[in-house]
Amino acid sequence: FSRTTWDLIHTWAGVVMILAAILHFEIHWKWVTKVTGRIVNLSLGGELFTAACDGEVPAITSAIEALRSAKIATVVASGNDGSSNATSFPACISSAISVGSTTKQSAISSFSNSANFLSLLAPGTSITSSLPLAYSSGGFGVASGTSMATPHVAGAWAVLKSAKPTATVSEVLAALQNG
Repeated sequence: FSRTTWDLIHTWAGVVMILAAILHFEIHWKWVTKVTGRIVNLSLGGELFTAACDGEVPAITSAIEALRSAKIATVVASGNDGSSNATSFPACISSAISVGSTTKQSAISSFSNSANFLSLLAPGTSITSSLPLAYSSGGFGVASGTSMATPHVAGAWAVLKSAKPTATVSEVLAALQNG
């Protein structure tokens, strides 16, 4: 596939995944409220936006807003285009928690998208991680990207939510932003 075709497939696959998650969420509300860590972790790549993109795909924005109103965070990788003033869709949705990548020296990674509306930064350069068979023969390896940073935020989010299960998305975000 060409880069444009792959981006389109990747984005629409994410749209379908989010909508399926919302449907599953609605059907299994009682189970969700008792069992989940109240976090959705997304690593999708789409078009770059220099401001909030809430109107781009209203169904996705509505899904993320519905999750947020249920105190469930949607943590989204900001993208790896190296932009200093834009994030990719759906990280640009104002109710999502957008995550950029930092180096081991706490600098913004050269590949990471960033913008004045980015929610958080987390380690994403040279991260030892499990690798899917599509990228290697499986097992573990070193990878870099905002997709490596986002799980750090999701994990920290889970720890904070376990300490205060009634916390809203805004309260947990503020705790992470303020250290």
